[in-house]
Amino acid sequence: MAKFVIAGQADCPYYARVELLADQLSLNLPDFRVHKIVKHPDEWEDWLSDTCDSNGWARQRSPLVWRELIDRGGKGVLIGGSNDFQEYAHEYYGIQSPLTTADMKSVASENNDAKLKDIEIARVAAEEIQPLVVVVTNASSPVVYHMIPRLLEGSVFGTDSEISLRLLDSEENSENLEGLVMECEDMAQPLLRRAAAYTDAAAAFRGAGVIIFMDDPAPEGSPPSDDDDPDEHPLLRRHRCLKANEELFSYYGETVEKEALHDCKIVAAEETLAAFNTQILVGKVTRIPRQNFVGVTRALENDAKSILARRLKVKMSDVADVIVWGTAAAETRFVDVSRSRVNRYDGSIYGPSDYSRAVPELVHDDKWLETEFPETLAGHSEAVMKTGLKCLASSRAAAVTSMLRDWWVGSVTGDIHSLAVVNEGWYDLPEGLVISLPVLMHQGSWEAVQNLDITPEIRAKLDEAVKGLQGDLLLAIRPPSAPTVVADDEVVADGNDAAVADGNDAVVADGNDEALSKVFGATEDESAPAPADQNGGETPGEDVVPEVTEGDGTTDPTEDPPAAGPPADTEPTEDTDINHQQTTEDD
Repeated sequence: MAKFVIAGQADCPYYARVELLADQLSLNLPDFRVHKIVKHPDEWEDWLSDTCDSNGWARQRSPLVWRELIDRGGKGVLIGGSNDFQEYAHEYYGIQSPLTTADMKSVASENNDAKLKDIEIARVAAEEIQPLVVVVTNASSPVVYHMIPRLLEGSVFGTDSEISLRLLDSEENSENLEGLVMECEDMAQPLLRRAAAYTDAAAAFRGAGVIIFMDDPAPEGSPPSDDDDPDEHPLLRRHRCLKANEELFSYYGETVEKEALHDCKIVAAEETLAAFNTQILVGKVTRIPRQNFVGVTRALENDAKSILARRLKVKMSDVADVIVWGTAAAETRFVDVSRSRVNRYDGSIYGPSDYSRAVPELVHDDKWLETEFPETLAGHSEAVMKTGLKCLASSRAAAVTSMLRDWWVGSVTGDIHSLAVVNEGWYDLPEGLVISLPVLMHQGSWEAVQNLDITPEIRAKLDEAVKGLQGDLLLAIRPPSAPTVVADDEVVADGNDAAVADGNDAVVADGNDEALSKVFGATEDESAPAPADQNGGETPGEDVVPEVTEGDGTTDPTEDPPAAGPPADTEPTEDTDINHQQTTEDD
């Protein structure tokens, strides 16, 4: 059995003659197969050159005809052009073409019009299939490097969604971005429509459907750099960390407001400050639903599952319903395993495939759950790093992509997960505050799990988280320049060292949208004015010596206001150094 391939230029009259002759042969001969290749005039020369070179044929004109042996395979046998194929058909089959020159030109014109229509239909169809634009910031980080293959393989956004991947980073990392784009292309993933490097956030966010923020401009808890003051007070260092995040994510939020799609999904993936960064973004973006903003706390959830799995000698994936309340920060979180369970536990009690057993029942050691477990969890990341790893890139990438998968296509198992979301008054928490809560993940949405019993321990941690988040929001926009004094001469010092404000001009974020919007939009000139000194001037910056209070908690009005820094010929003392933030008290 033979197959004849007829290729030609769409407006070629000789191709029209050969095409109709081949159609006549295929109608009369059951074993005669015809395959046609029609090229636009602009495409013909390049295609012809490539085809002849790859088969070792001499350069031909339109049309080009060759014969392939279907039952034997192997290289095609060149027949030639129009005259060659007519002689072949006459010699072997006794058939000739009856077309006149005028008929040939008419058919060629019809062929060309049909080809142009096919090209236009294909173009319109391609435009209608819009890829999902996914933006990843801080793209040169190791976590993003491990995340990209997961984003493109189809398990996160589904196998029907083509992806346009945009990698955003700073100018100094542009060379790394170009290399990363080349690696994306080398993976040859069928769902990747295109990958591109960006150093401009506005261009990267334009038309974005998903934005994953991987930035951590001032990592909390990182050791001081050579340029840092080793004696700097922790409160000032925390202010610098929060201020850097507030400035960056305020800029991101304003850019998202202008450029991203109205239903864009926003993910703050740097876990320690996920709730804080999400809160800043929510305050800057008004046209995207608040339900589309989330902060990732799943890495902490997964760490807890792995510790429980090793204790119980089960697979980590079989541990479910571990809840992170509050934030991911060590001071303001509570990892709740009281409701967690183990699926498919190999024990003396058996049940159906969906049968599970409670973790506290299987652990059977309340002391371990109350003491050793949280201690092990607190040092888990450090313990992993001590093995020689430079970073926790793979597990952190898996945490982000698994959360996105459950959010986008839904959780198959229906397990409870943890997510930092904008609270709507659940569990008597301030409305509008971003905080980690238990959620169920559905296709394209999440649902807060409501009406769970809250133990006094959980309530205490939630209250600490609220105070810490509200204090952080204020501390980010207002540097601490003196001890915070409120009514009854009481110095505010919560567990996070977060100074809220002094008693006369406190701006307390009580959770409602109005108060939160004040915090988001606050500047030192507007919502959070710096307190004036005793002579009516503004309080100077971070280098100012704090006022020293008398025994009654007030400043002596007869004394001169403190100088802006210690004299050049004196050494600062603990009572005058801002980094120590101390006040004198009555004996």
